[in-house]
Amino acid sequence: MLFLLAVSGCDQRESQAPKDQDQPAGSRSETKTLEAAGLMGYDGKQLRKSVDKVLDARDQKNKEVEDAIQKSEDQ
Repeated sequence: MLFLLAVSGCDQRESQAPKDQDQPAGSRSETKTLEAAGLMGYDGKQLRKSVDKVLDARDQKNKEVEDAIQKSEDQ
């Protein structure tokens, strides 16, 4: 009977829902685990924001390089 209750508690709609709904804008799912650094005495949210900022800057630079390459190939 306990098994039946455990199985009936699983709702497929919940498991298929997007997991990033509670994340603030600009946050990356890859850096969510950094918030756990708070358990070690670090400010996990600030660490996550910092890493997000670095990753965003890297992505922007990569886009600029790709655009420059594409532009030079077009000439």
